[in-house]
Amino acid sequence: MVARVVYDLWGSYIYLVDVKEENEFLKMENQRLRKASQNALQLQIENAQLRSMLDFKESSGFKMIAAQVIGKNTSSYFRVMRITVAAGSSSIKPGMAVVTSEGLVGQIDEVWERYSDVLLAVDPKSSIDIYIKRNKSRGILKGTGDSSRYQCKIEYLLKSDEVKVGDLVVTSGMDRRFPEGIEVGRISKLRKRDFGLFQEAWVQPSVDFSRVKDVFVIVKQE
Repeated sequence: MVARVVYDLWGSYIYLVDVKEENEFLKMENQRLRKASQNALQLQIENAQLRSMLDFKESSGFKMIAAQVIGKNTSSYFRVMRITVAAGSSSIKPGMAVVTSEGLVGQIDEVWERYSDVLLAVDPKSSIDIYIKRNKSRGILKGTGDSSRYQCKIEYLLKSDEVKVGDLVVTSGMDRRFPEGIEVGRISKLRKRDFGLFQEAWVQPSVDFSRVKDVFVIVKQE
């Protein structure tokens, strides 16, 4: 009788060990499959982004040089304030527009032999001639320099111009640095004061600067 009880206990122990090992195996297999799924999803996203960039290049009508982002300067809020791209050949000059398929990133600021610094459109030193695509109302886009958010502001936008929240803002081409029609962002906030000729308009950029990995430098309008 005692031997039978011992045998049953031993059998139960072996069974529990086997169950534990099987559970560990299933747990590891689940983690492996989850990681493989995440990798596949990331690859799908990257392929879609690459296809979007290639489609943009083919349809843009610009002569462009592709470049990778190799450095980012961030604020204390982890906002990207400046980027460095792997493009510094004799074809790259200060003032050239830097874009992605999403829209305007900024302009080349300084050029070295193998890389260049980019002044972002949200930098307070940036100044871009723009218009509202819906009705061609013009103004000057300036970066707010806010280290906690990506935001621009339109200056010299006439109070008489009909502008709405959500309106698309694009480059005008009038400053001869940025080709006409590059998407900049959308109006996020408006304010009209009782005095003065101009209204205030804030713009949410189309580009998410924290996620920018690949860009194009526009070297010539074809």
